[in-house]
Amino acid sequence: VSASAPAAAQLHIPMDEFGSYMDANGIYTIIGNVKNGYDRTVSPVLVLSVRDGPSTHTQTILHNSIPAGAELPFKVKLPGVSADAKLLEPEVYPEWARGDPPDIRVIYDETLVLHPDGHLTGYVTNAGNHTVEDPAIWAVVHGAKGPLDVARNAHPLGIITPGQVVPFSMYPDPAVSDTVTYYSCFAPSDNSVFTIKADRNGQPYDLRYESGSWLYRPVFSADGTEVTIQSTNSYPFETFANLEIPPVTREEAFTVYLDGQDVDFIQSIDEMGMWHLAFNIPKHSQPVIKVQGFEEGPLLPPLVPPYLREDAARWAGGLIPDDDLLEDLRLLADRSMMPYGPEGDPLLPRWLAPLMEWYGDGLISDDQFLAALSYLLYHGAMRLG
Repeated sequence: VSASAPAAAQLHIPMDEFGSYMDANGIYTIIGNVKNGYDRTVSPVLVLSVRDGPSTHTQTILHNSIPAGAELPFKVKLPGVSADAKLLEPEVYPEWARGDPPDIRVIYDETLVLHPDGHLTGYVTNAGNHTVEDPAIWAVVHGAKGPLDVARNAHPLGIITPGQVVPFSMYPDPAVSDTVTYYSCFAPSDNSVFTIKADRNGQPYDLRYESGSWLYRPVFSADGTEVTIQSTNSYPFETFANLEIPPVTREEAFTVYLDGQDVDFIQSIDEMGMWHLAFNIPKHSQPVIKVQGFEEGPLLPPLVPPYLREDAARWAGGLIPDDDLLEDLRLLADRSMMPYGPEGDPLLPRWLAPLMEWYGDGLISDDQFLAALSYLLYHGAMRLG
């Protein structure tokens, strides 16, 4: 099934790069490639629908940011939809984004190899000026008659410094791997973290995850102390999953089960105070993940990462460029710890150096620092870009 039409003159999904198929686990899968014709970065809102008998199934997603003139593939799974469903015309709306994805590029030479089983291996390099942590690489997978799938790097790329070259691999779904002829439309995104939304005791609850598998349909128990999540690993090898969980006490002790069996996992807490549960998912499997150990009560806000003080002091001393500190501040805005402020090119005036130095030296608190920046952003004296 394949259909498409531009939903906006400058943002669209080409007809020859949009379609659907049933994956190896029998899940209806929509694939496509969004092209950004605007002169600025956007994060497209995709409204994807299928008609399955008398019912219409719709899923709305906020795609990763796409720079001006660039493109970024996507893949969405719709469990419970039959193979006879009709893919409807997509809707695409622009949402203006801040910053640009990392400048990670695929190296086109003899090391980029399409293997007989349909998977691809090669190398990427960081062509930018800043270190990038765990970016994602996407591509459209083609057969002789058109697009078959959308693939992303099968394993984490880790931390990539400017000029560094690292290997990557991509695997198509086994349902289409026998007919792969080439890959195209390689594009990076700033991370490979996805958000799945749940309802917990009548309140919205966001779970973020990074995984080679697809996680979906999170459902909390009536008392809110455990969650079950459906998963699908179509790869012919074991993949990892890393669940990010907002804390209530930061003293939680979790347990992880796959299909009712407890599994080995690593529980850790990051610099912003978020829990992480890391575990493996078997190859060619659809296990039900169950996580127990959630505490009752309101969620704690994120912490200001400790490295921000050091970066503020280094910027005040002229040791790091504006972009490095702005990246730190955008992370706080992403977590709603301060506003993004007005649109426009980044602005970080040098007269802020004393404020940054005081913060770096511990003379003002996190709350005082965020309050000062929020005031400056609100009044347009600085911009995150």
